[in-house]
Amino acid sequence: QVEVLETADLVKLTTAQVQALTTDQVQSLPTDQVPTLLTAQVAALKTSQVAALETADLVKLTTDQVQALTTAQVQALTTAQVASLLTAQVAALTSTQIPALSTVQVAALTATQIPALGTAQVAALPTADIAALSTAQVAALPMAGCPRRISTAWRARAWSPPSLRPIPRAPCRRKAAC
Repeated sequence: QVEVLETADLVKLTTAQVQALTTDQVQSLPTDQVPTLLTAQVAALKTSQVAALETADLVKLTTDQVQALTTAQVQALTTAQVASLLTAQVAALTSTQIPALSTVQVAALTATQIPALGTAQVAALPTADIAALSTAQVAALPMAGCPRRISTAWRARAWSPPSLRPIPRAPCRRKAAC
């Protein structure tokens, strides 16, 4: 029974032992124990275990734990889990994890979460994901990063310019990504 596992014992679990936990056992972990998992333990979670994390548990992950998630684990997140991420957790997603998000997962990001994306993260978003964003999400995008690339994605979706806020003329810092 995982519920009776003390925090001191939880952090001693090997990655193989973490992987051996059933999804029911992962779900039964007390919320206050989730942030005590070592980053190696988080990285060892199977995709089914990640998908089984309750949103209340997921928001307890530290930014280091979020960055420890593999691209397969990021892909396993449900849209409800993605929508529940704290802005600090969204900001912690790496430029390797961002492209692993599906279009549906990116669409699940809220207008509160999207401004937490940094320039490198916006540059890492596939054009199809940017084009699939809602008007509210696009309005929340940080524009200083790569306005030309974002503008191209908008045109690809055939959005009319009046529905969008003006794109700042800030230079693109990562020309190759823009």
